Amino acid sequence: MKRFSLVYIILMMLIIILANIVFFTVKTEIDYWSFASESFIFITFLLIFHNLSELKSNNTIHFILLAGFSFILVSMLMDTLNEVLEHPIFITTFFEDTPQVLGFACIFIAIKKWVEFNGAKTTKLTELSRIDSLTGLFLRRYFLELAQNEFDLYARKKQPFSILMLDLDFFKRVNDQFGHACGDKVLICFAQLMKESLRKTDVVARWGGEEFIVLLPNTRLKEAVEIAKLINMHTRNKKMACETNTITITVSIGVIEMHDEFEHLQTMITQADELLYQAKNNGRDRSEFALSN
Repeated sequence: MKRFSLVYIILMMLIIILANIVFFTVKTEIDYWSFASESFIFITFLLIFHNLSELKSNNTIHFILLAGFSFILVSMLMDTLNEVLEHPIFITTFFEDTPQVLGFACIFIAIKKWVEFNGAKTTKLTELSRIDSLTGLFLRRYFLELAQNEFDLYARKKQPFSILMLDLDFFKRVNDQFGHACGDKVLICFAQLMKESLRKTDVVARWGGEEFIVLLPNTRLKEAVEIAKLINMHTRNKKMACETNTITITVSIGVIEMHDEFEHLQTMITQADELLYQAKNNGRDRSEFALSN
């Protein structure tokens, strides 16, 4: 494509030069400085045109840019030849001014589309960096950003919030008995169950493997425990189909509310994790919110 574009533009330029030599006479007085500067500008645009293929990530934008620079190259070549050849006014208007206007209009449109295209691409990449590809939930890193915002809000205004740390019980058995494909389906199904069980303001993320974490903004411990027990019940009653198998699972949950004793967000998360493993040790399929002595 790059070679084709260059051949195309060189042929077009040669035709224009030959036509000018045949139909127009040379000026008696030539401004060689102007001719040199116009030639330099023309060569610069030619080099830009030659490298446009490097930007070909979007066919529409690439085509508009090619059209724009083609118009401008015609205009600049005629402007250069005008320094040495006698051109009638209509030739100057039709082959210099008009292509220049059209060329810059095309380039303006292409740049606008390019900005929009890259903006959409950046947004998509940002989403991909935040979202777990399997479950569609947020990833740990983005969750921590949102949780830190809530932590800072508590420090300023004492607005309460709670965190749930969750882990699927005996998940390894699911992978061993039914295979990793079924294990993945269980994770996807559980992620969907979580979305349906939580409020719109809540934030759920995949913490790693079969472990999940939930941020409950503006939520006291009592309400957080109720939400956790609701998740326990929904998970226990959910029948998940995989191939010819029906799989049931349970989940253990640690529940913690923000208090002044937590100087850092990580301290709060660590205690939620301790409560989660207390739930595991106490029989699983339950929620714990108070550490045993």
